[in-house]
Amino acid sequence: MIRTFRLQYLTAGRPGWYFISVKNVGAVSTEQRIIVTDNLPPGLSFISVHGAGWDCTATVATHVTCTHDAPLAPSDSLSTIGIEVQVDGPAGARITNTAVVSTPGDWNSSNDRMSDTTNLKAPC
Repeated sequence: MIRTFRLQYLTAGRPGWYFISVKNVGAVSTEQRIIVTDNLPPGLSFISVHGAGWDCTATVATHVTCTHDAPLAPSDSLSTIGIEVQVDGPAGARITNTAVVSTPGDWNSSNDRMSDTTNLKAPC
């Protein structure tokens, strides 16, 4: 199981987006549900989340969880999860956001976490 992470630039005081993709890089199908968690770091707060085929919630302003309740075949990918955030940190601040994917029976957890670090831009 691997999760890739794409980030548009983030501007202080404005909304921004993180995009999370999940792909099965293993030789067998996943057996059970797939869970993606993203604990937003200080300087970011949750606005919304969506992804076709995902059941997504935010339990607090910084903890996002998305669940997919079906197996994933080898080499297949799920639809992208989009997380909209409010950028609360000041321009120039360095923010690292990390998302994690998990599924029961995944024996290779070394490819289940991805981080993205960015410096917040000043508004124009």
